[in-house]
Amino acid sequence: MPMGQHVIREARSQADLEQCKYIATMVWGNDSSCSIAQMSVHVRYGGIVLLALKDGEAVGFTLSFPARLKGQWVLWSHETAVLSHVLHHGIGYDLKMTQRRLARDLGYSAIAWTFDPLISRNAHFNLNKLGTKVVDFIPNCYGVMEGDPLNEGVESDRFLAFWDLSVEDRDLVPPDSFSDRQLLLTANKHAPLLHCAQDYAPILHRDFSGGDACVTEVPGDMQDFPGQGLRADWVHAMRLTVTTLHEDGYQVRQFMYDATRKVGRYIWERAR
Repeated sequence: MPMGQHVIREARSQADLEQCKYIATMVWGNDSSCSIAQMSVHVRYGGIVLLALKDGEAVGFTLSFPARLKGQWVLWSHETAVLSHVLHHGIGYDLKMTQRRLARDLGYSAIAWTFDPLISRNAHFNLNKLGTKVVDFIPNCYGVMEGDPLNEGVESDRFLAFWDLSVEDRDLVPPDSFSDRQLLLTANKHAPLLHCAQDYAPILHRDFSGGDACVTEVPGDMQDFPGQGLRADWVHAMRLTVTTLHEDGYQVRQFMYDATRKVGRYIWERAR
């Protein structure tokens, strides 16, 4: 369907799937992308593969298929990618909203996927633009990443995002509320449990004393990192932090971006 200056449509032909494979390879490398044969199966048997085109050029895609999550059948959104030269044009958002509509048509009640908690733009997109909920943390979800320019040789810790299809689209991202502001004020009473230093090094505060809410920071842009060693340090620090918070009953409630310091901030709340 047309979406402003780009078009989102279902990818069904061999040529369409080859273009999806090309986009995936450009973004993640050949070893990290799904095969055309796999995509072909998902197109035929309960999955959804979408292709985004801009001025006739294939610039984005999303691949999803049926999966069982905690006793519930969901549509698992395994891959979504947009080429770098058309980022921030609304293409990723339109791919996901089209996927949401088609998933409803197929009878799914939810869509789920994973995302890297250390990538601020993904956290912002998933939580603030789409209105998903973080429902789990999976250490080394896909094993050590190979062939991925950003994550080469680093373990793949992921948040699990859950997108409830029973929620009306207009209610996915509710307006700022008094309770949201109160949560932020409560969280900011304490120093961040995980802090991003000026040189991007992770600083873990081990003297965390608990409370109703807290903050953890992540770098604003992982591509600014000078090497993979620092990336691995962040994976380790984030894993320790999230594991501790989950054990103490905390859940991610908000994500904010501090443009002044170029850091992302997860706001956590202890479940009542």
